[in-house]
Amino acid sequence: MPSEGMRRVLRLVDVVREAANARGETAVAADAAPTGPGTLDVGALATIEAELGTELHDDVLIVLAARIPMLTTATALAIDRVLDRVGEAHPQDGWVSIAWVSERPFEARRYPGHGGGLYDLYVPVPARAESVVAPDGCFDAPVAFPVWVEDQLRPELGGRSDWLDLRERLAAMVDVPAFALAGGVPEVPRSTRRVVHDKFGIGTVVRALDGSKLVIAFADGERTLLARFVRDV
Repeated sequence: MPSEGMRRVLRLVDVVREAANARGETAVAADAAPTGPGTLDVGALATIEAELGTELHDDVLIVLAARIPMLTTATALAIDRVLDRVGEAHPQDGWVSIAWVSERPFEARRYPGHGGGLYDLYVPVPARAESVVAPDGCFDAPVAFPVWVEDQLRPELGGRSDWLDLRERLAAMVDVPAFALAGGVPEVPRSTRRVVHDKFGIGTVVRALDGSKLVIAFADGERTLLARFVRDV
């Protein structure tokens, strides 16, 4: 069964697609529509799970089967990509990476090479929990897979003018994420707060998210981390 977080993401994608079709926003509708029959190659899946030594969580299987461009962009998940990855993936602290995804995947899609650093999508070995996204084995602040997907959709829903026209329809959706109804991405004054992280070093806080996470600009780019894993300089 998919997690509640992934069910929420799928509801949002369905509503975006329906609203886009109703308003003739063909580009948005295509981005939110499946490009295949919604099935998985069982043989390929068996090969992947045998190589990994674990079972993929339903949240991951749903994205692989759905073949919805916006979800593929947000996660970098596709059967052929995962098959290429598993041959060189090795378990690390009970986790194994099945995909590399850009820190800002939608930006990377529009402007190749400008999506920030690479993050790994990890699945647990053996299967015991939901999948997470984390930067190169840094498990002090992993992001749950469905949360990562919502976090990637947030700037798209807040910034694309063709999506903003769909807000009235989205407002009727039960449990729609608040960011989907925003009138755009608000300008946030640049912070002067400096913090330090044991792995990434000193950075500047860009903004706070959900009260427990911080977007921090480090020397190698912006990262989203749990606030408790940094301290003020």
